[in-house]
Amino acid sequence: MIPKSVVEKINNGRMTEEKFRIIALEFAKTVSEKARGMFRKKEKYDDYIIEYYIVETMRFFFGFPPILFYAVLRDNRELRDILNLKVLKNFANYEDFRKKLHRMKVRINNIIKRNIAEKADEIYGLDTTVATVDLNRLRNGKKIKDGLFDAEFCFDSSRGSEVGYVVCSLINLTNFSVVDVQIYPKNKSKKEIWEEMVISNLGTENGKIKVVIADAGFFAYDNILLPLNYRIIPVIKVRSNINEEKLKSMIENHPANLFWFDSRYNKILSSLLEDFEYIIKKTIEGIESYEEFAEIRSRVEQFFKVAKAMFGLKDLHVYYRKYAITEIRMIFYSTQLFCQFCLKNGIKIESFVERVRRRRV
Repeated sequence: MIPKSVVEKINNGRMTEEKFRIIALEFAKTVSEKARGMFRKKEKYDDYIIEYYIVETMRFFFGFPPILFYAVLRDNRELRDILNLKVLKNFANYEDFRKKLHRMKVRINNIIKRNIAEKADEIYGLDTTVATVDLNRLRNGKKIKDGLFDAEFCFDSSRGSEVGYVVCSLINLTNFSVVDVQIYPKNKSKKEIWEEMVISNLGTENGKIKVVIADAGFFAYDNILLPLNYRIIPVIKVRSNINEEKLKSMIENHPANLFWFDSRYNKILSSLLEDFEYIIKKTIEGIESYEEFAEIRSRVEQFFKVAKAMFGLKDLHVYYRKYAITEIRMIFYSTQLFCQFCLKNGIKIESFVERVRRRRV
């Protein structure tokens, strides 16, 4: 349990090394507990995967390279007892296993994907960010352009031109849980991304109504109209060159889902049609008052900031997409745990991350 006085001082921007240590140990307990609850069945390398995830999360949290993390761990009995490492007890064990990771990417992906989604209020944010890699743009520019690496030249709003991957994520904005995360080519159609990320993950014919918030980069007529029949309210910022009245008319006149008129839905048809009217009404309201969602949507940006500042998303060392997605999913799960940890303990995420950033400079 974190003392209230510690939380108050951190939230007021007065985090000392001792207070950071208190938070770090409490977070280590959360990481260790969650990691060891990931598996339903034991396979040969499961213990190694669990402990690799624990080590990676905590070393990024402290801002240490692996060899320094193990040096600190050797001298910190309290942290050592909390993490309770059995198979990756030292740096040599860690390095031996790390060389085998590529062969286990499918197993790791399945574990992380199964554990990231958590149920909460049905409000989601869809957004993209650039996960940068450490390829030298001058030395490797031709190789990157010729496609010898999967990493591409991308534009990041805060860092300008970068070499990396366009990472798209669908995040539950209530509890910071990640529904899905994928890497896409930078020229991938936003309509295709919307269908793969939103409709495939959240769409339903008669389940709960969900709200998905996205910026103008995801605007397309299909992205507004298609979700209506899947019980999704799309709140997408309308581009300045779009006639809003024409768009509203298209929404109001959009036909109901034909599946609802199947005999299977006879008993609930009236309820489904009432919900459909409600979804149309709320979709139009979202167009008229998108800015009112800005505060809750900012949680997506907050999530990315944590992933980049604390867990290594801004500097990957993986140059091929099939390996990078495994690394990114681990980073996002660590970010999810940290954000949820802050929510549970009343810690202001921005204050803590800013203090950590200054601590590492």
